[in-house]
Amino acid sequence: MPVRRIPPSHRAITGRLAALKAIGPAHYESALERDYLITLEADPTVLAYEIQPIRLDYRDSLGQARRYTPDVLVFRQGDVIELVEVKYVADIQELRVKHRERWVMASHYAREQGWHFRLITERHARTPRARNWLFLSTFRVMTPPPELLTRMQAVLAASGPLSISAWLSQLEEPDAEVLPFVWHLLCLGKVTVNLNQPLSLAATVSLVPAEVTHA
Repeated sequence: MPVRRIPPSHRAITGRLAALKAIGPAHYESALERDYLITLEADPTVLAYEIQPIRLDYRDSLGQARRYTPDVLVFRQGDVIELVEVKYVADIQELRVKHRERWVMASHYAREQGWHFRLITERHARTPRARNWLFLSTFRVMTPPPELLTRMQAVLAASGPLSISAWLSQLEEPDAEVLPFVWHLLCLGKVTVNLNQPLSLAATVSLVPAEVTHA
């Protein structure tokens, strides 16, 4: 659970995300934090995350007692854990001096735990890959016909990688009916595509082996 209460704000976009992977409530304090959390929800390498999970007490260079609460703790596949601070690029230069000590301390703390400390900006949370995850996240919670999903995956298993348009052409249903389920399978990590490029019907999709797929 968060160690600090996130209050409503009239200056920034605040709210609570309807999250599946969050440990406790998924509150955010800016549009950037919201977008970052959505990418965590959609990214199949992310197993879980927790908002403001720890409070770090330390003394600054003048001996003053200070307290710092990082934004997010992210648990990824492969036992990778990231302690994350989310900030806009425009604010970094001003905050780099003011918050340098806390960020250095957080980096040392994370290293001692076997974690990674990351400073996330819109350059990370709003990349083409992140924008794709933002789009795909809207298709995560669906209830497609199981028989259709089985047939869709069987086509890829038999043919190997295909463009999305070629994949759709091998199914009986209209493209417009099936396409949302393509995005759904991508979001669940059942199939894979190069997410560093804009998603289109020309994108090549591959089946992910069953033993490594996950929701």
